[in-house]
Amino acid sequence: MSYFEEETYSKEIKEELSGHEFVGCRFIDLSLAGVSLKNTKFIECEFVNCNLSNTNVMSSSFRHTSFKKCKLVGINWSTVNSISLISFFESVLDLCSFMDIDLSSCEFKNSKVHDVEFSSCNLRGASFENSSLKNSNFTGANCEEANFEGAKDYYIDPHHTNLKDAQFSLPEAISLFSAMEIKISY
Repeated sequence: MSYFEEETYSKEIKEELSGHEFVGCRFIDLSLAGVSLKNTKFIECEFVNCNLSNTNVMSSSFRHTSFKKCKLVGINWSTVNSISLISFFESVLDLCSFMDIDLSSCEFKNSKVHDVEFSSCNLRGASFENSSLKNSNFTGANCEEANFEGAKDYYIDPHHTNLKDAQFSLPEAISLFSAMEIKISY
């Protein structure tokens, strides 16, 4: 495993990414769609305006890594070795799976998060501020102290999701009543 520290990769990358360790590196304006990132470690890295759609992240690690204005469609994050304190800002994460992963304190801000699988995740303290969560599944997730302020298009069943001390904002919070099969008049 090769080790790269404080490097900046822009426009194109010549190294094979799979099986390496990147610490404090920046990835800017790269198309990495379909690339294998198997057995790769990203520690305190930053991805800006990158396309990582359909990448293979099996057995990889992401710690203190941020994704800004990135496209991350169709990634099965459930196959990673570890994720801690990752952030997504103004990114697209459609059709991803985070099933059964500890995502406590992770951030999904101002992002499009459609058709994403969060079932059985630990999302304690996670933030989904101002994100669109259309058709995303939170069944069995621990969303204790999670922040959904400004989030929209979500359906979360309070019977099957821990929402203790979670933060929501109106009018979207009214959707939490949908699972209760009650009618609300305006």
